[in-house]
Amino acid sequence: MAPGSPLPCTVPSVISLAPYPTESGAERNDGTTRHDEYPRVPVPVDFFSCFLASDSASGNIAHHMAQHWSSMSPNRGNNTLRLAGAILIQLLFSREEQMAADLELANVCSSLTLEGVDYCWREFLPKGATWDHVAACVRCRYLESSPPPVMVVIGGFDPLKDRHVNYVELLPHHLPWDF
Repeated sequence: MAPGSPLPCTVPSVISLAPYPTESGAERNDGTTRHDEYPRVPVPVDFFSCFLASDSASGNIAHHMAQHWSSMSPNRGNNTLRLAGAILIQLLFSREEQMAADLELANVCSSLTLEGVDYCWREFLPKGATWDHVAACVRCRYLESSPPPVMVVIGGFDPLKDRHVNYVELLPHHLPWDF
C-alpha cells in the first residue's frame, strides 16, 4: 500500500501471480517455457499445500489472495494449487468509526499514527471510496463461505489491534489464543 500504487491495481496484480508456481514450466506458443525466463526453484517444494504469510498492509493483500485461492480450491475444480492456510501478522485494516485502542494507544507507537494510516488509505483507495471499502475493512459479507485456516498475530501495543480482533471474530470457527 503506497501512494504510487493505488487500488484497484495492487490486489489484482498480486492475485494474478497465484498460478505462477505451478505454471512456471508451462510451454508457451513460441516453444519456450517460463523457466527460460525464470529459473526453477532450486529445492523441492510442494505447491499443492501452500501457506500465505504476510504482515501489515501486505497482510491485507494476503487476506484477499487467500480468499481468491480458496474459491479456486481442488474441490471446486482447480487441482493445481491448494491453500493450507494464511498467517497474517498485524494487519492494516481500517474502518470509518474509531475503536477503543485507536484512542488508547494513539501515542504509544511513533512509527504508526492514525494520521499516517488515514493518509495511506486516502492515497490507496479509489477516488471517492470510504474506509469501509472492501480492501480496507473486511466485513462478513466479503468473507468466502469456507475461508482457509487463518492465524492472525496481534501486537499488544498496536493502535489498530481492535480492528484485528474484529477481523478474527468475523472468521468462522475462530479460536482465540492469548499469550
